[in-house]
Amino acid sequence: MAVSLSVAGGFFLAAQRGSAPAPAARSTPHRRSRPLLHGGVLPLIGLHLGIGVFFGALQVSVTAFVVEHGQPGAAAPIFAVSSGSGLPAGWLYGLRRWRAAPAVHLLIATGDLIPATWLLLTSAHRFTSDAWWSSPAPRSHPLWRSSPSSPSRPSTPAS
Repeated sequence: MAVSLSVAGGFFLAAQRGSAPAPAARSTPHRRSRPLLHGGVLPLIGLHLGIGVFFGALQVSVTAFVVEHGQPGAAAPIFAVSSGSGLPAGWLYGLRRWRAAPAVHLLIATGDLIPATWLLLTSAHRFTSDAWWSSPAPRSHPLWRSSPSSPSRPSTPAS
């Protein structure tokens, strides 16, 4: 199903001649070179690699997290909210007319996300204490072991 939709969407976009840019005249004589090593192709490859790693790791890490905490049924709602929130967020972002250049938006978003991520990493033990998350599973992550509110639990050997 996914392959057929991807192929159909590709053919649909290829058939849209009205959105194609006008052909540009060459300003320099053509020489044999490696076009993949010039321009923005390498950063684009790196971006796609990073996005692929993110989405691949997201599924594995969320599943491991909920299973470790004894709530495997929580994975599906977490994935549903995560997947479903991207579409309205993209629509809302696209509705606004931005005055600043995209590079400024990237700088602002990066400046906001780095401290927010660091805050989540350094305060993870507050959100995983027994008062908030009652789970019989032992905590094995170093951030959870250092939590003063989380009592130490003996680990049971696997049978």
